[in-house]
Amino acid sequence: YSWKYVIAFRNLGDETVQMLTRHWVFLTDAGRLHAEVKGPGARGVTPVLPPGGEWSYESGTTLRTPMGSMYGSFQFEVLAGDTRSSMRSFSARVGRLLLSSEGDAPVDVACAGEEDAGMLPFTSVLVTERVILGGNAAFASSKKGKFTFRYDVQINNAREEDIEIVGHSWTVIGSDGARRTVAEGPGVGGSLKERRRKLAAGDAFRVQGEIRLWTTQGNAEGTYQ
Repeated sequence: YSWKYVIAFRNLGDETVQMLTRHWVFLTDAGRLHAEVKGPGARGVTPVLPPGGEWSYESGTTLRTPMGSMYGSFQFEVLAGDTRSSMRSFSARVGRLLLSSEGDAPVDVACAGEEDAGMLPFTSVLVTERVILGGNAAFASSKKGKFTFRYDVQINNAREEDIEIVGHSWTVIGSDGARRTVAEGPGVGGSLKERRRKLAAGDAFRVQGEIRLWTTQGNAEGTYQ
């Protein structure tokens, strides 16, 4: 079952803002997680909306059930004049939207209120000084009590000047609460090892690598300099 959806933005404030990341959660008719989509911008665009500005995009999703739902959020930054020196961010939440195969009439759903904030899980997409990092990890293998997870990180430069990534570090937290730094050093790390990476304004790149845990579940925290 396939659905098409259209997302429209309108800036009703008196400051210019830019949409930097998106986060969608898709559920089956039984309320089970079907897919989670998160990353920089939407359709390859991080639109800037001046006061009164509008922007929209169209996308779609598929489910194995004839009915389901979706909800999510978009992260924006307030642009402080031309210098963009003082950044403030906020999330625009989208309330739960019905996906039904019965009928073709569109359904308008208002943005979620503050009481619905707890419905949105944490996302691994973060923005620091207009550098966007989005990452995910998946189990790869296990051997002799060590569990290997493969990560995939995308870094987008939303700044107006070039940047260079010169260092990295990864810390893992096991299900027992213990913390260990498992990778640290110069360059980007992962498949690029100690290579530095220059990133022009508006460009992006991806890097993959592996991290190992001593427990079957845990968390990972990555930092790039």
